[in-house]
Amino acid sequence: MAITLKYATKAQLVAAFRAKYKAADKQEICRLASILQGWITNGDVTDNQLKNAFGLANDTQLNAFKSRVAAKASLWSDVQSQVGE
Repeated sequence: MAITLKYATKAQLVAAFRAKYKAADKQEICRLASILQGWITNGDVTDNQLKNAFGLANDTQLNAFKSRVAAKASLWSDVQSQVGE
């Protein structure tokens, strides 16, 4: 689902998301990573926006960050797919 912004720019959204991501605890970080992974996959945020918001200096750091986000998003997906017995 594409991001449709009415009252903020993408840069403002990503910066606010970064603040929430930085303060998140164990479970919340995986939920937020899932949202961020969706934005990355759909092209809603650019590599430059990620670099600026998360303080990444180069493509190596960006790729490592994206890998960590994907791993955390996968964990969230695993938790969400669980059912009771």
